[in-house]
Amino acid sequence: MIDYLQKSCTILVVAAALALGFSALGAGEGRAADCKALNEAISKEHTLMTKVAMIEKAMEACPRDVEIVYQHGYTLERLRKYEEALKSYKKAIGLDANYTKAYFSMGDIQMIMKDYKEAAESFEAGLRLDSGDIRAQGSLKEAQSRYKELTGKTLPSAGFADAVKPVEPVAVAAPARVGTTSKAAVTAKADDAPAQLVAPILRLQVPFDNQTAELSQDSKDVLAVVVGQAMQRKDMAHSRFEVSGHTDNLGDPVKNMEISKDRAEAVKKYLTENFNIDGGRLQTAYYGQKRPLVPNTSAANQELNRRVEFSKIK
Repeated sequence: MIDYLQKSCTILVVAAALALGFSALGAGEGRAADCKALNEAISKEHTLMTKVAMIEKAMEACPRDVEIVYQHGYTLERLRKYEEALKSYKKAIGLDANYTKAYFSMGDIQMIMKDYKEAAESFEAGLRLDSGDIRAQGSLKEAQSRYKELTGKTLPSAGFADAVKPVEPVAVAAPARVGTTSKAAVTAKADDAPAQLVAPILRLQVPFDNQTAELSQDSKDVLAVVVGQAMQRKDMAHSRFEVSGHTDNLGDPVKNMEISKDRAEAVKKYLTENFNIDGGRLQTAYYGQKRPLVPNTSAANQELNRRVEFSKIK
């Protein structure tokens, strides 16, 4: 009940700011400050549909705020409204041509839509701004490979894909064996998993409260909709994923490693127990505070770093 009231208050505060605050403000520092406050409130909200409602309101008040426009695209992508999400990402780039995340997100959607040439161009555009993004380097390489498979032609390379260096995990739990299927056979079939189902799983990040490994109801709901239902499909039967746990930099590093392990195991346990998913399809890994998503320079950033991520095992 308390949680429900808190969420209701958040929505009311945002609505009040939109209804009253902006009516008294023109363009300038005041309006920019309010857009920033709205964006911070949106970033702290984990319930998807609540966040959607907040962003829709914020878009009306801050149509030229690049972060809010990007978040609008990201929520649409999570709802699998890919065409609409793509438009929001393009709008974000129109507002700020150096907004790297939007290029990478465009590429992800173009991969889902099998527009591999356009995807490669989007990843290359983002990598020109951030050449060290390993995930984008891998995505570029995959886009080029898919394009060649489809057309028989080779896309020109900007050299980013070849710069990828494998990163050794800090600690990885050994995956369970799946029947008598050979590792090579599983890998070959996993590569054939439909992109439109795989991409939302790869972009999913499961949040946690500080120093805990307990799944909130919101996290369970997102796991159920995005991962559980998708992995039950026949065309995903052989897809395997690494489920990796992460923490912020608060507390003892050794304890954080244990917490990150517990988080990964909690997500795996929820999926295997509630969706009859073979545990061998989910390989847990735990990195503690060693792989922050963003710098641990603020409470908001630390919140983003307390998470579990999915990555497809090739």
